[in-house]
Amino acid sequence: MQNEKLFLLTHSFSMRQLLACLFVVVTFSMSAFATQYDIGGPRQIVAVVEETGNNYRMLIRFLPVGCFDRVTNEKINRLKSLHYAALSLSKYLKISEDRQLILSGLSPLSFVQERNECRTEIIQPKDGIKIEKIRSREIAQGVRKTDESILKTNEMTTLPGGESFLERKADYLDTIRFLYVFLLQDFPDKLEKDDDFYLKITSIEERSKDFSAGLLKNVTEDRLLLTLERKDIEGFLNRLQSDLLNRLRKHVEDFESTHRR
Repeated sequence: MQNEKLFLLTHSFSMRQLLACLFVVVTFSMSAFATQYDIGGPRQIVAVVEETGNNYRMLIRFLPVGCFDRVTNEKINRLKSLHYAALSLSKYLKISEDRQLILSGLSPLSFVQERNECRTEIIQPKDGIKIEKIRSREIAQGVRKTDESILKTNEMTTLPGGESFLERKADYLDTIRFLYVFLLQDFPDKLEKDDDFYLKITSIEERSKDFSAGLLKNVTEDRLLLTLERKDIEGFLNRLQSDLLNRLRKHVEDFESTHRR
């Protein structure tokens, strides 16, 4: 976690890191018709987009989340890469601010996670793209499809202002949302008799507390965040943590009610 932040702040490259970057440049060299976008942001996103027959192909490189366990870090970074792919494709297609890009079938072909870098190749079928006009209320509220639905349907929606997650605070908020979704996915089936049901519930609660503690430590040590931004992040994390605990309690009640019959 500390190494992740130091890399974000200093960008001091060792020879090994320099060679890794050179390797990425070679990996990212595509056809002469490919377009590269240096999107930047706290994750230093670089994207390359090209058309390949019936698909768009996107190569994404960015600084990974690294303050949790390896499995959780990879889950979060995989989902972030889909967001970055959607953003890069909206740039490539020159989507105007009054339109939203809806992508179905966004699929990763490869994913590599290293200590200081993630690289992924993602394709989007051309027939899985819709462009729709946005209602003014959606623009005002910044509505977008929830991350939970993305995981279930593999559909991604971009909206004007979608680059806001390139800001440091928004990057933290997205990370918290992803954690919340992954924990919800681990809820055991309340309709099936399961001798390990309570152990699974306890595990989710303990993991959520560990994740919260690790994230709050990172937020506290991040000197590039304003005090008000820290408070906003902490408040958002506490609200989702409270919601998760309430859902766990309700889940247990439903389980017990079902199996008392």
